Parts: sequence; C-alpha cells; structure tokens
Amino acid sequence: FMQYIFLRAAKFLNDNPGELLSLSRVSDLLRELEQKKEGLLGDTVRRHFISVPRLTEVLRELVREGLSVRDFRQIVEAVAEYCSSYGVSQDEPENFDLQDLVSDVRLARRRQLIGGLLSPRRTLKVIIPGDETEKILQEAALENGNLAVSPENFEQLRDSLQGMLKPLRLRGFMPAALLCSRELRPRISGFL
Repeated sequence: FMQYIFLRAAKFLNDNPGELLSLSRVSDLLRELEQKKEGLLGDTVRRHFISVPRLTEVLRELVREGLSVRDFRQIVEAVAEYCSSYGVSQDEPENFDLQDLVSDVRLARRRQLIGGLLSPRRTLKVIIPGDETEKILQEAALENGNLAVSPENFEQLRDSLQGMLKPLRLRGFMPAALLCSRELRPRISGFL
C-alpha cells in the first residue's frame, strides 16, 4: 500500500514540477549559488540575461522531460552561455524560445544524461520512432505539456512504442535512448 502511495506521489510531482520548483524556491537556489560561487550570477540572471520566472520555466521543463536539476550551477551556466551566444535578454522577451533553450541545456549536460544509459560495456542502445509514429506525433496537439491524440492514434502510438521496446526488454537491453528530432521531444515526453 505504501509503495502505491509513493508511486502516486512521484507521478504527481513528475507531472506537476511547479509544486517543487516555485519562484521562491528557484530564487533561494540562486541565493545559495551566489553565496557558494560569488560573482557567478552577477550579470547573468538578475540583471541582464534571464529573469527568475524564465529560469523557473526552464527548470520546470527540464523536470517535465525527466531530467535532473540537481546540478543547478551547471544549468545556470548553460543558460547564461545560451543567452550570451544567442543574444537573449530580459529586455527582448520575444527572443525567448523555451524549447530551444532547454535543448541547449540538455546538450550541455549530455555526458551526465548519456552516462546513465550506457551498458556495462559502455554501449548505448537507441530506438528510433518509425515514420508513421512520427507523423502521428507531429499532427497531435500539445495541451499543458500533455499530448492530445484521438483514441485510435493513442492505441497506435502505444502499440508502436511497445513494439520497439519489447525486443529490448526480452533481451535485457534496457535502458535505451529514444532518438528523435528536437521538435518531437516534448510530444514524445508528453506521451510517455
């Protein structure tokens, strides 16, 4: 029974990262980081590049996609590097592309992300969605981070993903990475 409660609580927190990552919590994390690494945040977050609410959006999206935000310093550095490289600032909010920024942070953290997926022989198992699956995902709508598909398409997506994973599970090749385009990533993570 306790295991069920724990799983339901974990699912709720995974589906609702805002419950853990409020503006005040992110602001507290920034203060702690400033105390540990003086000068790191000087012009980065508060004054020039990105506001605390925008940084909170980025962290929530990372959590929504199942990525750890435990290494907060590295995430802040990746956000600052992105903002500096692409000229993103608080003064021009129309230049802010959440998915592009999250993809850049993910890319900066690729070693940590891939490290958890490597087999003992240091190989990576990758699955790629088929053309029909990609087409259904591209046509589906995103509503509050969740994928909205018709019941028929849901069944087809589920069967397709289970079909890709079944041989890997049977042979003990889990975990595996799902390789897809940047545009499909939020849709697939919304489905999974």
